[in-house]
Amino acid sequence: MARKGSSRVRRAVVSSLVLLCVAMTLAISNIYMQGRDRSLALGPKGEAQASFFENAPDRPDIAAFYKKLSPRDKLIAAKNLGKYDAPWTIRLAAIWLADFDPDARKELTSVMIRLAESQPKAVVAELKNTGGFQKLAVFQALKKRGSEVYPLVVDALDSTDTRANAIDLLVEMGVGSAPLILPKLQSTDKDVRLAAADALGKLAYTQAGPAVLNQFKKAPEDQKLAFLAALANLGWPGAEPTLAGIFKDETAPLTFRSAAALGLGRIGDRTSVQLLSTEARTDSALHNDAVAALQATGDAGVLASGLSPVVRLEVAAGVKTPVADNVIKSALSDPRLEIPAAIAASGRERLIEPLVAVLSSLDPQTDGKRIAAILNSLGSTEAGRYAIAHLDAPRLRGFVERTQALANP
Repeated sequence: MARKGSSRVRRAVVSSLVLLCVAMTLAISNIYMQGRDRSLALGPKGEAQASFFENAPDRPDIAAFYKKLSPRDKLIAAKNLGKYDAPWTIRLAAIWLADFDPDARKELTSVMIRLAESQPKAVVAELKNTGGFQKLAVFQALKKRGSEVYPLVVDALDSTDTRANAIDLLVEMGVGSAPLILPKLQSTDKDVRLAAADALGKLAYTQAGPAVLNQFKKAPEDQKLAFLAALANLGWPGAEPTLAGIFKDETAPLTFRSAAALGLGRIGDRTSVQLLSTEARTDSALHNDAVAALQATGDAGVLASGLSPVVRLEVAAGVKTPVADNVIKSALSDPRLEIPAAIAASGRERLIEPLVAVLSSLDPQTDGKRIAAILNSLGSTEAGRYAIAHLDAPRLRGFVERTQALANP
C-alpha cells in the first residue's frame, strides 16, 4: 500500500513538473513573440514589417497587442502602417481605431483619409464597424472623396454588414447620391429595397415619391410601415391623399397614423395643416403626433386656425421663429399658461426682456414655481444668464442664487 501511495505521489509530481515546463515554455514563447511583433511594428519599413501588417488583421490578439503599447509606440506603429498602400492597411487601421489613445486615433484617421484616394473599396468595406471611433474615421475619409465614392457607398446597401452605416453616410453626404439609390428600390432583396427607401426618405428626395409609394402599396403587411415611414419623410405632395386617408382612418394601426401625421407635416400645405390642426384640438392618442407634425410645418402650424391658446403654445414651443416667439410672449401674460410659456421660452434670446418683466412682478411667497420656470429659461442662454446676474430684485436673491448654483455646481 505504501508503494502504491508513493507511486501516485511520484506521478503527480512528474505531471506537475511537465505542466510547469509547458507553462514556462509558453510564457517564454509569448514574451518572444510580443517582442518580435513590437520590433516589427516599430521598426524600419521593409518586407518583414509589411508581412506583419498584412497578416495582423486576421489575428485575434492584434487589438490587445496595440492596446499594450505605450502612447509613443502606438503613434510610431500608426505612422509605420501608413507607409503601405494596401487594402490590409485599411483593415488594420480600422481595428486599431478602437483604441482610446487620441493621438494614435488621429494618426490612424489620417492614414484612412489618405488611402481612401487609392483604396476606396477597402474603406467602404469598413462601414461594417459599429464602433464610434471607427465609424467617425471611415465617414471622414469617404466624405473627403465626396461624389467619387457615391457608387461604392450605394452598393454597400446590398450588404447586411455595411447597410446601416451606408444609410447614415449617404444621408450625411447629401442628396447628390439619391439618383444612384433610386434603382435599388427594384432590388429582388427586400432588405435592400427597404434600405433604399429609408435613405431616400431621409434625404427628402421627392423625385423618388412615385416609386416609394408604389413599394408601399404592393409591400406585404410586415413591410408596409417601413415604406410608409420613408414616404412620410419625403415630404412629397403627391403622397398627400394616401397619407391623409391613413391619418383619418380610425381603424388603421396607431403607428401607421402617426407616420402619416409626420408625412402631412413634411408636406405642410393648407390641406395638411387643416387636417393636423383638427386632430391637435382633440385629446386623442394622436394629439402629440399632430402637434409635432404641425411644428414641422413651421409658422403655418403656429398660425393654424381653430387652435386653442394651449395647443397653439404647444406648437409654438417646437418652432424657432419670430412668429412662434410672439405666441410664447403673449402666453407669458396669461397666468394659466405662464409656466408652460416660460418653459417654451428656453433658448430664445428674443424673449429675455418679457421674461424679466414678468419675473419682476412675481412674489416669491406665492409664485415660486413660476419664478423657478422663468429663471431656468433665462439660464438657458448666455444673455439670459447676464440678465439674471444684473437683476434688480433683492427679494428674488434666494431663487437667483439657487439657479446660479445649479448652473455652476
